[in-house]
Amino acid sequence: HSPVSSIWSNRSFLLLWLAQAISQTAQNAIWFGIVVLVQSRSHSSTLLSVAVLTLIIPSVVFGVLAGVYVDRWDKRLVLIATNLIRGTIALSYGLFGLFPQLPLSLLFVINFAFSTVGQFFAPAEAAMIPAVVSRPQLLQANGLFHLTFTASQLIGLVVLGPLLAKVTGTDGLFVTMAVAIILCGALVWPLPS
Repeated sequence: HSPVSSIWSNRSFLLLWLAQAISQTAQNAIWFGIVVLVQSRSHSSTLLSVAVLTLIIPSVVFGVLAGVYVDRWDKRLVLIATNLIRGTIALSYGLFGLFPQLPLSLLFVINFAFSTVGQFFAPAEAAMIPAVVSRPQLLQANGLFHLTFTASQLIGLVVLGPLLAKVTGTDGLFVTMAVAIILCGALVWPLPS
């Protein structure tokens, strides 16, 4: 019984990995949509920079702090909550299509909130891996998560984001990806506390 086959037959690991793959890809597609939205609204490289900054700053400000708190909390509940909250926040991006008069400053606030909640997702997910795989499988599981993290950036930003933006418009992209993130909350539900 090789460790390779057993890691894929581990239901908890599979659910955690799927939730990571889907939510990270969705997040990156949403980031692409934000860039398209800000660029089409403002035609300003300065405002585009502000949009990107509001997505990056929370990781600098809250990254370490989030890890400290997540350490004390139930990781499963953190994963469920962050997916549901991030998904709900992501749905609000769709409002910019419904109400074109909404200011971009509101988008920046939403960006900041979306990214801040995401800071709690990553450490909870990392802490969950050793809880669902055996020690000999840990290296392989971690490697797979890092690979998936990189692949999700490529797929979300370069393939899925542009494809959805073209086919459904940015509103369709935001709603579809928000629903995908919310579904990740359901995927991690059966995981152990």
